[in-house]
Amino acid sequence: MKFSIDFSLLLPLALCLSFLPQLNAADANATAKLIEQACKDAEHKDLCIQSLQADEASKDSDLGGLVLLSIRLAGANGSDTLDYIKKIQNDTSESEPAIDQCLHECWEHYLSAVEQLDDSIAALLAEASNDVKTWVEAAIIDAESCEDALKEYPGKQTVILGRSTIFRKLCSNALAINKVWAEAN
Repeated sequence: MKFSIDFSLLLPLALCLSFLPQLNAADANATAKLIEQACKDAEHKDLCIQSLQADEASKDSDLGGLVLLSIRLAGANGSDTLDYIKKIQNDTSESEPAIDQCLHECWEHYLSAVEQLDDSIAALLAEASNDVKTWVEAAIIDAESCEDALKEYPGKQTVILGRSTIFRKLCSNALAINKVWAEAN
């Protein structure tokens, strides 16, 4: 049995495959423009753009999806901060009771902040942009409350202050993207 290839059938396949890189570049360009639009009013624009571009989920997102992604990024940061605070609490068994109490309060504030970001996701899914704003702002207030308590105790808590600053910036970016999304709807 003789095997032969009909090259006329391979030509359309070869043409289709040759356009794939261009289509991927067009998708990447569209995603970059959407992220730029979403972050246009963000106070921390560079962080906004970089954090969204770094997440694969942004490639298939619309503006509402970018709001969701930005809230999830803030939530992940908040959860990591919660874990870090718990680790410090466990590592400082011989510390002063006042520091232990401060860390416990900070942990409670971050637990509340993460829960509020979960509530903001529920509000987003209900297309309630004002509720998203309310919940994210409440999460920021919780982070600030933690920071205020920690300023009295320098040392390991400085790391928490740095993490908290990033958390607040991510939340601020989520608010800015939510605003753009609300104005577009």
